[in-house]
Amino acid sequence: MWKTREWSPCSKEESWNSNPESAHNVSGTVRALTAFILVTASFLISSSIFAESGKEEKGPTRVEALRAKILYASSTERRNEIRKVKSLAADEQKLLIPDVVKLCTEDLDPNVRETSIRILTEMKTQEAEKAFLTALKDKVDDVQLAAISGLREIRSKEAGPPLVELLKSLDVKKEQTKYSSIMRALGALHHKTDSAPLIKTAEEADTHEEIRRSIILYLGDVKAQDGYEFLIKLARNEEKEPDLRAYAVNSIGRMKEARAVPDLKQILETIRNQKSPKERARMSRLRFQSMVALMRLGDRSMVPEVMSAARDDDPVVRLRAVRQLGEMRTPEAKELLEFKSKYDENARVKKAAKLALDEWDKTPGDTGSDLDDSDKEK
Repeated sequence: MWKTREWSPCSKEESWNSNPESAHNVSGTVRALTAFILVTASFLISSSIFAESGKEEKGPTRVEALRAKILYASSTERRNEIRKVKSLAADEQKLLIPDVVKLCTEDLDPNVRETSIRILTEMKTQEAEKAFLTALKDKVDDVQLAAISGLREIRSKEAGPPLVELLKSLDVKKEQTKYSSIMRALGALHHKTDSAPLIKTAEEADTHEEIRRSIILYLGDVKAQDGYEFLIKLARNEEKEPDLRAYAVNSIGRMKEARAVPDLKQILETIRNQKSPKERARMSRLRFQSMVALMRLGDRSMVPEVMSAARDDDPVVRLRAVRQLGEMRTPEAKELLEFKSKYDENARVKKAAKLALDEWDKTPGDTGSDLDDSDKEK
């Protein structure tokens, strides 16, 4: 028969002391459980902090933080933050572009307006066209210049008339930079306007040289046949600077004026007969542009000479030749361009050759004057 054990009310200390092993086990269990809880809590806290940190680095939170700085930081910081938009992923850019477009015309800081236009131009943002057109009326020259460049780069279809209107309002003697910038934009957009007043401006002795050059290139860009007589007269004139004559020859070639062939050959012959190495060097651009113009007019005898220029020691000469050979899809030059794209010691020449090969199978088009001021001697 079972007997019930009597319970004696002793303290916990007495109970554990009566069974030391049991007390030791309980104490170890408590310590282990406490350690487990601490480790788990630490892990959960760390995970939470890491997750929150990750949210700050990407997604809408980062975009909102950038937007706040663009709108509310100091002027210099705002411009720096606007520039960062270009490096964002496409889906993030879309969230900020509307704000930057508004800044082009609505912000009170002209430096912010200018920076906004230039960044959208670099991104070739078509949604900015209306803002760029509005910025043509800005009171600050730098903002206007940025807008002109922007309309040119995004190939605006609406920019022609307002650019012509702005051109007519300028003082040609005082606003040379803006005038020539508009002429370059009109040429790139192939927008035709009355050539007569432009030619008159180019012929005036006190016209700034950059304005004169921009008008000459414009005539070639839009293939203005009524400008041919002015151009061929300038090309023939040995009293004029060789570089200015080269601009005229370039435009004649792009106009595809076959009647110019005898004059172009005569120019080349005169340069070849020069006995002075210094004088021949001074006429190097005129010589090259004459060869290119004749190639554009179908004279295949010029191909070896242009290919020879692509092997010149001067990288600027090589760059011009590579671009022309690529533009005209000269079959004999393809192997040369392949070599240049891989091994030319000049990075710009190498890049130009690679671009020429990338565009090789596309329909040839007028790539421009090859005398753009971005590198002076394209």
